[in-house]
Amino acid sequence: MFKNIDKISEKNISGFERVTERLSNDRIFNILTIQNTSELIWMCAGQFIAMVLSFVSIKLQTSMGPAEYGKYSLILTLSALLSIVLYGPAQQGFVRHYFNYLNNGIPKTYIKLYYTFLCSSSMYLLFLVLITIPFLKIIGKTYEPNFIIIASFFVVLLAAYSTLSPMINLLRKRKSNAIMQVVEKSLFVIFLFIINSLWKLTALGVCIAFIFTLVIVLVAKIIILNSIIPVDSIHDSDTINRNKINIISNVKKFSIPFGVWGIAGWLQLNSEKWVIAKYLSASDVGVYALMLSIVNYLVVIPIGIISQFITPIIYNKYMFTNHQINQIGWYDVFVYFIFAVIGLVVIGLIITIIFGNQMIMLLSNNKFIEYWYILPILCFGTGLFYIGESLTILGMVLNTPDKYMYTKIISGFLALFANIIFIIYFGVIGVAISICFMGVIYITFILYVNNKMCYSKTFNNAVEM
Repeated sequence: MFKNIDKISEKNISGFERVTERLSNDRIFNILTIQNTSELIWMCAGQFIAMVLSFVSIKLQTSMGPAEYGKYSLILTLSALLSIVLYGPAQQGFVRHYFNYLNNGIPKTYIKLYYTFLCSSSMYLLFLVLITIPFLKIIGKTYEPNFIIIASFFVVLLAAYSTLSPMINLLRKRKSNAIMQVVEKSLFVIFLFIINSLWKLTALGVCIAFIFTLVIVLVAKIIILNSIIPVDSIHDSDTINRNKINIISNVKKFSIPFGVWGIAGWLQLNSEKWVIAKYLSASDVGVYALMLSIVNYLVVIPIGIISQFITPIIYNKYMFTNHQINQIGWYDVFVYFIFAVIGLVVIGLIITIIFGNQMIMLLSNNKFIEYWYILPILCFGTGLFYIGESLTILGMVLNTPDKYMYTKIISGFLALFANIIFIIYFGVIGVAISICFMGVIYITFILYVNNKMCYSKTFNNAVEM
């Protein structure tokens, strides 16, 4: 993807040489201003404390046993489906265009539209659940209605809630987000302790503890977000209404590709749990889900921290950077980000190879230890996928996320078929093989698309900014 850098570089050098030159000149430190460094420290400190609290909560949850933990993990995949297909794409659109409408003088109006989307879509989804329950008996399903209602409310609430942190990070309030993250994890642990002391902890009990937590923190985050959004400088109703129409149009245009490939992305990230439940058992889902949680904290969350920190900087530089040669550009920040992601994956892989067995025992018990040796393989395969995901930021910055649509769709359905085949023939070990196999295919596809973008006129114009 760096082949075309020589065409736009002021010294007509290759992409690697250009990056090397930037590093040798210590220009990467231009990214780390005092404000940026403070924000990154707060994010890392908050995430570290939250991670410790999460380990405590996982220890409590695994006391349910592999089967109940597996059932709860399946519920989480449904929330992930809503997040990746509906709420996540919309949040990406609102994040991408915020600075445009900040310049237009209507940031409050912009955020109000965002709230309207969250409320209306959540109410509509819960309504669909309620009207579906009576039909479950007709088609022969015997699920407990109370379980369905509580689990559905949890699924919708968690998916909607997950979009607020990126919005707060967009406004560079990492300290507030870090504090809220610690509060969230602390409350969750407290509610888990309470429920576990009153009743035997089950998947439904974990959902209830999470609901109490999310309601409290959701209100707090909305208050924070409202307090930091600048007031509108334009008050003409006709102008505001025209901008509202424009906002909806732009957000839809940017978000729809995410929603379309979201289903495929969910298949690649979550279908294996349902395949395991279908062909193996809920207990095997629980064992696998615990190992995936470890990978999540070692690789996925650190990548998420860096991504939340760096993405607004890239967007901001893309929108506002002038043509000063000595000022580090958005593309250079993007390249540094990719190198950081690769480094995090390598570190996570080394840790799982050396301490994988001990980490599983620390967070659970001997019922979860059977397949500990596939943990490094899971870490490697998951890391490949998230390197590919990080590379897609290039298309987002250039406002062409649709370029990845076919890649995402093909990868998602290939992942489903790979999961079925490998799990049927190899059991739980087949999941790790499938994830690595699809990780290689996915990152290859993304690099191919990015390489084509590097020869586009849009890229040539944008990278000079």
